[in-house]
Amino acid sequence: AAPPEPDEEHEGGEGEANGQTVGDSRSAGTVEDAYTFVLSNFIEMNKLWVRIQHIPGERSNKEARKRRERERNELRLLVGTNLVRLSQLEGVTPEVYGTVILPRILDQIAACRDPLAQAYLMDCIIQVFPDNFHIRTLDTFLAVCPKLREKVNIRTIVQSMMERLANYYADA
Repeated sequence: AAPPEPDEEHEGGEGEANGQTVGDSRSAGTVEDAYTFVLSNFIEMNKLWVRIQHIPGERSNKEARKRRERERNELRLLVGTNLVRLSQLEGVTPEVYGTVILPRILDQIAACRDPLAQAYLMDCIIQVFPDNFHIRTLDTFLAVCPKLREKVNIRTIVQSMMERLANYYADA
């Protein structure tokens, strides 16, 4: 379906979301609304990303397998983009990150049980969130490592985090 045509009332970049005008101060969402939405989107996209690899199909059909791998790769990028969006939300404090956002992300990573997804998402967390968030939540981040699948290279994850923090302190 084609996107709805903007009417005169909504010109100038403002759109609608659930019947409410985005940018209208009477219906403006909160930071909590934003991170709750992006977290939910992340969780559902991650579930789909993991599930798509198990879609039954002909093993001998190379074209179908290539298409599924291409679709899975596109979903992987979208899943990572959700984490980027979370890291860019204005108004997310280290406290909110440590008590709400990171625990929900880590719960999803541990629950997905897919080694490729687990390794990729742990690396995404390291890369996209600010250093000061990592410093305050290092214990929470490291606590999920024993819950990851055996095939996930924990050493690489920990080494990447330590290099990130070492660079932060070296620049400080």
